[in-house]
Amino acid sequence: MKMKWGNKTLPRAVVIAVGLSIWGALGAGAASARDMEQYFAGKTITVIVGSSAGGGADFNARLFTRYASKYFPGKPKFIVQNIPGSGQLKGLQAGMRAKPDGLTVASLNTRWAIKSILGEDLGPFDIKTARIVGSPIAVSRPELVCTDRKFAASWDEILASKKILKFPGGPGGRSDLGPYLLESLGAPVKNISGYGGVAEETAAFNRGELTAIACNEATVPRLFPEWLKEKRLAPLFWWDVPSKPEYLAQMGASQKVPNLLELRGVNFPQDTKTVVNVALQIFAFTRALVLPPKVPDEVYQAWVQGYEATSKDPEMLEVAAKGGHELQLGRAEDFRKALADFGKLSPQGVELFKKLMLEKQ
Repeated sequence: MKMKWGNKTLPRAVVIAVGLSIWGALGAGAASARDMEQYFAGKTITVIVGSSAGGGADFNARLFTRYASKYFPGKPKFIVQNIPGSGQLKGLQAGMRAKPDGLTVASLNTRWAIKSILGEDLGPFDIKTARIVGSPIAVSRPELVCTDRKFAASWDEILASKKILKFPGGPGGRSDLGPYLLESLGAPVKNISGYGGVAEETAAFNRGELTAIACNEATVPRLFPEWLKEKRLAPLFWWDVPSKPEYLAQMGASQKVPNLLELRGVNFPQDTKTVVNVALQIFAFTRALVLPPKVPDEVYQAWVQGYEATSKDPEMLEVAAKGGHELQLGRAEDFRKALADFGKLSPQGVELFKKLMLEKQ
């Protein structure tokens, strides 16, 4: 048998070789899928959590392991192993030292992702080589800052009066990002650390010791409904996503609330928008699962697909909602894009990112 290829006639042996190579390429995907069924069948996968049982990371891991088996090829078993210590770093490092066979995965605390991005040596964990699977809680949410209406009614009024906003925050927190960015750029904001949680912050705000506070719609109506009834809060600015108009109306807001990066009187560097976007994407990957470096591609893809399928399980979503947990899949590709955007920052942008994200030691 001969075959024409352009102006040339190919011999029978070449035709057969070409046909076999094409057949092999077309069958590779199916063979890989069958291999994964055999690979995971009868195996037990360990999910390492770097904190004690009962915390948020532990909850998400145990919820995942309850439903994951039916969505992974070969239906392997899943168990959770708690290895607390060093702010969840000990467990993460144990996961990264594991054999890269896809049978051990670790929960990632955001602080270690941040430190690794900024070049800190964390032993076997390196954000550039670890294989990110996905996050269970990549939820965009309104981040809103308010003041007492007796103190000021708007950001412009604060600028005109030369008053200082005192906010309970510091670097390294999603809900502190806006105020800390403003303070670092010389705006009239002072962040005060050391408060022991919402109760202490609220008490300080009530007595006028603090003049600004986070006033997200997920917390204020539930914890401090009297603030809304009294029309006490004046919304100043927001980031991530805007609050619902109905919620702002409850506060008595009569003007458009500006986005953080639209505030007048603030000299934002050129890279600020990218810095904020990268920061928010990294915060979205709280409690992400990561595989050790050098896990084979086909095993890694089986994990990504199995994790995504599990994240859509209706019963799991219902159980989470009853426990007050909102689940939303964070995709590995989005995290990789954030890392790529970070790599494009100017030296000034990197320094700004470091100021915003690096927690005080």
